[in-house]
Amino acid sequence: MSAPRFGFFFWPWSPEYTARMAGLAERDGWDLVGIADTPGNAMDLWVALTLAATRTGRVGLAACVTNLATRHPAITAGAAADGAFVNYGLQPEHVAHAAALLDDGAAQTGRAATDVETWWIACLDCAPTREAAHASLGNILGFVAAYILGPAPAARGVPADLVAAVHELRATYTTRHAEMDAGLVRRLGLFDYLRRRLAIAGTPDDCVEQAGAALTAGATRLMFTVSLASDPVRTVELFGAEVLPVLRRRYVRSGS
Repeated sequence: MSAPRFGFFFWPWSPEYTARMAGLAERDGWDLVGIADTPGNAMDLWVALTLAATRTGRVGLAACVTNLATRHPAITAGAAADGAFVNYGLQPEHVAHAAALLDDGAAQTGRAATDVETWWIACLDCAPTREAAHASLGNILGFVAAYILGPAPAARGVPADLVAAVHELRATYTTRHAEMDAGLVRRLGLFDYLRRRLAIAGTPDDCVEQAGAALTAGATRLMFTVSLASDPVRTVELFGAEVLPVLRRRYVRSGS
């Protein structure tokens, strides 16, 4: 296993919040901090990245992610580094499936997949108790599952007995922040499945175990979405203070 790397990304609600999150990444030894492009809901992506750059000197910065509807791809390509973010799942079968697609795509352009810096996206909520971490986890699980798995759940590896529930999730879930329903995925019987596939959540000890399993599965660069965590700042601080050091000791020593 190559030495693991860890990052997180968030929606830049305000200049103060953006600066604070970037400062935490720099202070606590994260490898990458990302800004999500959410037009109309938060700060402009490139303004937020510039602000983050004033608070960092070591940690890398990334757009995570932008889109083709509001920004022309040629503009983005000229402004950003080359790489890939994969939001598909952390279990071995999901990592292997996505890695095969990356291999095929890279080969079509005459490149090796190892030349593409690939980060595996996961939902993150880290809290002193498991109950606190799971309390609002359904918000981000519903958000991610609706657009990653919802269009074609059977084709995207969802078990047959959960396909109908994923279709219902996509039909009923809302991205309006004030109307988000953290309990929806539980009522549909999807919480445990989506948590295992798409998230690392719980106490610091839980997060060490779950992140270690993802690393072993081949997701050696982990990029966490924290915007809908129960407390994004606390999540980043707790993971940085109590989880990152353990993972680095355990996997850097045995890896690279």
